[in-house]
Amino acid sequence: MLLCKGETKSGGESKKDTGTTKKMNETIVTKHSSISQVLEDFGNDVLGKLKNNLERDRAIASGALYQKMNFTSTIMGSTFHFVLDMGVDYWKAVDEGRGPTKKAGGDLYGAILKWVNVKATFGGFQNVQNISDKAVQRGLAYVIARKIHKKGTKGNMFYSNVITDQRMAKLKKDLSDAAAGDMKAVITDSFKRLK
Repeated sequence: MLLCKGETKSGGESKKDTGTTKKMNETIVTKHSSISQVLEDFGNDVLGKLKNNLERDRAIASGALYQKMNFTSTIMGSTFHFVLDMGVDYWKAVDEGRGPTKKAGGDLYGAILKWVNVKATFGGFQNVQNISDKAVQRGLAYVIARKIHKKGTKGNMFYSNVITDQRMAKLKKDLSDAAAGDMKAVITDSFKRLK
């Protein structure tokens, strides 16, 4: 989960730009951008890339991770918050993998059985005979859970390849540029009111 907090020195309200979302390798900040627009563009871009990575790796068995990922950005005065919520507790295991366990048991078998049931329902495991049979599903879940207990799993880096130091440095720069623009807009507006 990604959590960004920060403060601007402008103290004014941000004006939302209704322009189009830009790719992260392009400059997000325009002369009409605001912190809220930078955060919105960043969140939409990141969510799109995370979902594309899950699709590419065919890591959408139940769809829970894919569907529940979201972000929120809030600006209150001169403070902003950005939260990327992955929606499920196992996202890190999908991203980084997991090592073998010391002893079998726990919730792994139940989680794998649920995953097998969902995947079998939607046409997965086409090479497994009688996969619609609950006993076959339980057996397959047992074998998969046993293998994970013994060998662990390999992650697909769907998150780690998106939330990089370079992307965060770019966000920081874009926010700084937007804050300067917001501050200039507030000052300009204030002077216009004085006239």
